[in-house]
Amino acid sequence: MSEAKTITRFPAGVVRLPPSKSLSHRAVICAALAAAQASGRAGHAAPGQVLFSARGAQGGAPHGGGTASPAAQAPGGAFGLGNTPLPAQHSVLRNLGDSQDIRATMACAEKLYGITFARQGDDTVEARCVRPREHGITIVSAFGAPVEAQRAPPQENTAPLGPAGEHNPPPQARQTQDNAKGERPAADNLLDCAESGSTLRFFIPLAAMTGQPWRFCGRGRLMQRPQEVYRDIFAQAGAIFEQQHGEITVQGPLPAGSYRLQGDVSSQFLTGLLLALPLARGDSRLVLTSPLESAAYVDLTLDVMRAFGLSAVRNGTGGYHIPGSQSFHAADYTVEGDWSQAAFFLGAGALGRPVACAGLAENSRQGDAAVRDILSRMGARVGCEGGLWRAHAGRLAAADIDAREIPDLVPPLAALCCFADGESHITGAARLRLKESDRLAALASQLRRLGANIRETDDGLAIRGQKNLRGGTADAVGDHRIAMALALAAIRCSGPVSITGWQSVKKSYPAFWLDFEQEEQHE
Repeated sequence: MSEAKTITRFPAGVVRLPPSKSLSHRAVICAALAAAQASGRAGHAAPGQVLFSARGAQGGAPHGGGTASPAAQAPGGAFGLGNTPLPAQHSVLRNLGDSQDIRATMACAEKLYGITFARQGDDTVEARCVRPREHGITIVSAFGAPVEAQRAPPQENTAPLGPAGEHNPPPQARQTQDNAKGERPAADNLLDCAESGSTLRFFIPLAAMTGQPWRFCGRGRLMQRPQEVYRDIFAQAGAIFEQQHGEITVQGPLPAGSYRLQGDVSSQFLTGLLLALPLARGDSRLVLTSPLESAAYVDLTLDVMRAFGLSAVRNGTGGYHIPGSQSFHAADYTVEGDWSQAAFFLGAGALGRPVACAGLAENSRQGDAAVRDILSRMGARVGCEGGLWRAHAGRLAAADIDAREIPDLVPPLAALCCFADGESHITGAARLRLKESDRLAALASQLRRLGANIRETDDGLAIRGQKNLRGGTADAVGDHRIAMALALAAIRCSGPVSITGWQSVKKSYPAFWLDFEQEEQHE
């Protein structure tokens, strides 16, 4: 067991929230695809890089006739969200931040697409295409057709950012020749997703679109998470999906068509398909067989896609229409602050701490921005002045909280409900049993260690509030959000609180403890 951290200070002053992890994952992938497509249109590609083209692998019209989608036809792409197209293939991602999850997504994108991410300062990253120095490299289009890359001009010196933030050797130093069948060597087809569920589920269909075999691995509980949705989708497509020995192997491509999947499972599956199917040669439909949950996460996907020139439309039956043969376009994209992380600090404010949150978008489409309404309903006063969000303490009342659309808010809200008058009920949270930990079991067991009156239900928690908890030692069980929830509960503990596994916050918010224990700054 790791050494325990004893919490000695609590948040005060202004905290600048980290960028939204949900938006960051999506922006990194879209920027990588824009760079990969740009190099493909130029006739060059890095070893193993996918060559995407809105006009097909041989430069002709897409198979099946028809024309490219409006997004593919529009010069420079159709951009929204106030982001602007760039004249070259390099996208700029601002306020991207740096966490283990985002590093995993960047590393997978670099390996899959032969692009590189170069840091320009602390929080700005540029996605660049990388062109090979040698000719005769076989690459595979999104539709599985082998294409011969031309000799590329000399590549300018770049400093690609590795998965741990260090600078890697130049791309040409780690190139490998594809074999005669267009397949990558076994040692070079492994994508390590660390503990990031978004990385794994977003890249599974994207990797399949290359037509090559790719393997996925991860750490912690990641490879135990259910993937039946993709197993069924790949079966519908006649593609390969194998899961064994702690790895997943996929090989496609996924053809254009109609795909059926449940709407009440993780929205990560839907996002993965929304990102991948615009690369297919024809239009596709996603048909939901049950009502959509976590719809806000899907809306974020559509927003980021629009920023990079893509279109997908929700139809009247609740499914999605995705035009095929689209092109990703470079963009200058700024990631807004993360409302799910803000919830821990707004919760601290509701417990009396003088803390304000900066970097949040007032009109955000993040579903976790609902924390404002929930805290208000519980009795806190929440407002924004001068771009700073604060929650002011009030007498907190118990609440019934449906977590189907806001699963990431359950940890901070569970901690807060420990101090609300009456019994609170959190429901619709069964999916939390399949995260980095069984979050429902972890919240119940570890908050009880601090003196909370809390019990599990089948799909949530029942919490009877009290004025204070006694404190003690609790375990974050390797889960970043459990560590943060325990820190929030410590504010109202009469005795000291020590947390083991406190380092787990590096997964999503490396600076959490610096921000949580910062002292108020006076002008």
